[in-house]
Amino acid sequence: MPARIDWSIVGQVDDEGACWLELALAGSLMLQCQRCLDDVAVGVRSRSRFRLVPAGEDWGDQDLDDDSYEALELEGPLDVRTLIEDEVLLSLPAIALHDQCSPPGIDVDVDTARPSPFAELGRLKQGQ
Repeated sequence: MPARIDWSIVGQVDDEGACWLELALAGSLMLQCQRCLDDVAVGVRSRSRFRLVPAGEDWGDQDLDDDSYEALELEGPLDVRTLIEDEVLLSLPAIALHDQCSPPGIDVDVDTARPSPFAELGRLKQGQ
């Protein structure tokens, strides 16, 4: 399954003249499972709100306390591709794993059928 991320950006200017962007992401990426090393589909879903601030403009203390958005300082045109890429990376899990899998090279049935070497040593010691 190829990677596919759908995205949308909506911009607005509020009554006070502040510029806002809302970025929504949804999709799926194929990553490598860190347990079995096979491919695992990882869902990506994010909704972020940004206040666009010209470079050098004072943000004000109230902006630092409000967690409902992030201030995005702009110096020139906005690089939308980089913004989307950054938000996708931030929405990925720290470690990609399948719900159930085994590390490579470990066959669960063979390991459970073979006796422990320590149990074998204990049996030999008891026979002396």
